[in-house]
Amino acid sequence: MGRDQGFQGLEGPFLSHVGSNGYWRALVITRPANRSALLTVVNCGDGCLSAEVNRATLDALAVEALSD
Repeated sequence: MGRDQGFQGLEGPFLSHVGSNGYWRALVITRPANRSALLTVVNCGDGCLSAEVNRATLDALAVEALSD
């Protein structure tokens, strides 16, 4: 579990977690202050571009999904 004080210009704190079962890779980031969260899941396990796809999706949607 990670804790971040700021992300994409939004004030934290944020809680995040990344995990994979070898077939799927998921990334979740939550912003408890306004009870919002964003979950990305890629149908690809470790060793492919799943981490990059999750991060690009998160970067593209974070401000809209996590803002007040």
